[in-house]
Amino acid sequence: MLLKIGAILVFLASYIVAIILARREGKKAEQVANLRREIERNAKEQERANEINARVDNADINTVRERLSNLKGK
Repeated sequence: MLLKIGAILVFLASYIVAIILARREGKKAEQVANLRREIERNAKEQERANEINARVDNADINTVRERLSNLKGK
């Protein structure tokens, strides 16, 4: 009888430990997913900024001056 109770307690303890570990791994996976989304968002923002800089660098100086003066007036 004592052996059966001990076996049940061991089973319950291992079940609880498995739940705790699964929950911890789930939180880590969520953090990794959030970091991945942030990195992708930053990469898109950087790509957009690079495209804008390239357009400004390739634009005629008179066009750049005109656009800047229009922005200043707003």
